Amino acid sequence: MDATVLRARERGHDPGEARPLSRRTPDGTLLEWHLTRWDDPAQVRPVPFLIDWGATRRPAASGLPRLTLAAFGAVTPDVEGLRAALDALGAELDVEEGPEVALRAVLDTPKGGVELA
Repeated sequence: MDATVLRARERGHDPGEARPLSRRTPDGTLLEWHLTRWDDPAQVRPVPFLIDWGATRRPAASGLPRLTLAAFGAVTPDVEGLRAALDALGAELDVEEGPEVALRAVLDTPKGGVELA
């Protein structure tokens, strides 16, 4: 996580500080992870946060329903700025220009496709 944050900063994007977080599951298992956050979490930004589960077993491995991410993209008025941040993180995302920030995901589920926008 530290190396990824440093590399992003060197490339011109600050993903925020990696802060430790934790919670207990209903069965009492302690989950611990580090997550980057921005100074203003209320600000809508289509740039991904970073998460490092460390030695903790990822919650998705605990029997959650399996879905396939068929498509994922973002709309933003600042296409160049978003692409620069994504490049700094080494992330890929379909990006379109539009008047407001929005995310769109298409999931393949056992009961068919679902679009989240």
